[in-house]
Amino acid sequence: MDFNFEDDTEVCTCWSITLEQLKKDILENNLSSIDEITDFNDAGSLCGLCRSTEEDEDCDRVLHLSEILKVILESKNS
Repeated sequence: MDFNFEDDTEVCTCWSITLEQLKKDILENNLSSIDEITDFNDAGSLCGLCRSTEEDEDCDRVLHLSEILKVILESKNS
């Protein structure tokens, strides 16, 4: 699964959660929704901009939980 981002890319800046940590959390714990991710590791629980492009209207974040989750779930199901 390729995101065209380095694993150390910070996705949730409020909690300093990286792409690598998110991928690990989603895969190892079978997380399948943004709310499950947030409940598990707090990503997206403060400002919420990292949750999705809809919540990040000014495109302050380069990568969002919704995009990461979509790619991982699609790769698991193929």
